[in-house]
Amino acid sequence: MIEQFTLIEQIGEPAKSPDKVKEYLQNIIKIFTDNSVSDGEINSPGNESKIPESDIQVSIMPEICRVLTFYEITSDQCRAVDEVTPPTSSLTSLASGSSSTLVTILKWAGIVVGVLAGIFLLIVGFFAIKAKMQQEEEEEGQIKENNG
Repeated sequence: MIEQFTLIEQIGEPAKSPDKVKEYLQNIIKIFTDNSVSDGEINSPGNESKIPESDIQVSIMPEICRVLTFYEITSDQCRAVDEVTPPTSSLTSLASGSSSTLVTILKWAGIVVGVLAGIFLLIVGFFAIKAKMQQEEEEEGQIKENNG
């Protein structure tokens, strides 16, 4: 499959060779369909490395059609796929969902670090004041001893 993408890249300007691009993409589709099984057979032993046919229609074909559309190449297969909503919108929502989760985690981590830093500063301040008070007491004690 990577060979096919490499061949497309080697064309230079794929839009000038639409038949070649279409041929290479059809080879890619053939690779996927040769390694696919029906949704009911996917859980059968020996099919672990196979691709469900529904995934090909929902995920792979829209992306191939996207490449064809980019190079303004028409295809009968893509007309049928155009009716299927490409998964890019769901991928975008997944990506934004995971990034919003990451933002939430970072916010909470920031809050926890802020609270811990505040507590640390309070403790340092408390001990600094306590040390200052002890130093003043010692100095008063020394003054009394010296005067006394």
